Amino acid sequence: MDELAALLNITTMDIAKWCVIAIIVLSVIAGVLFFITKQLYSLHKKLTKRENEMSDNYDKLNKHETAIVDIKKDVTAISESVDKISRSIIDMQESVRTMKTSDDIRDKKVDALMEAVMEEMADRIIQKSNYYIKIGGIPADEVDSYTRMYSAYEGIHGNHGAEAKYNYCMTHLPILPVERIVHDHD
Repeated sequence: MDELAALLNITTMDIAKWCVIAIIVLSVIAGVLFFITKQLYSLHKKLTKRENEMSDNYDKLNKHETAIVDIKKDVTAISESVDKISRSIIDMQESVRTMKTSDDIRDKKVDALMEAVMEEMADRIIQKSNYYIKIGGIPADEVDSYTRMYSAYEGIHGNHGAEAKYNYCMTHLPILPVERIVHDHD
């Protein structure tokens, strides 16, 4: 019965009061909903802004990662080039060592040949000088070859007594006409 009395009490209330209370309640609900909507919209804008920033940062990160990958490729290529150059330098150093050894061997052979040529030329100059001293002069047709032979000998820095013989012959012996030498040998 109390329920019925409460219902009767509600029906006896003034409709105008009910309308005012309903309007107030609805206004409060509308205000709360507006506030919540405004807060949600603001939060949505902030989240969208953060999402865009994250997307931009992600794009930047991808670009940086791509740049890092490219740099790593470049460093690898440079490293491989440096390795190739290093191997080439090692090969060239080995070639230079081989060439130096070969040059040293060749130089020793050339020195030995020069020494042999110098000895042979000294012997030849001394033989010719002794012959010229024996015949009492230098044949006219041999003066140029004798002088050239001595100049070549001197050019290779030879001096094994041949200089003294050559100088003696050139300063003390006369130049002999070719006909006289032919008669002397007959």
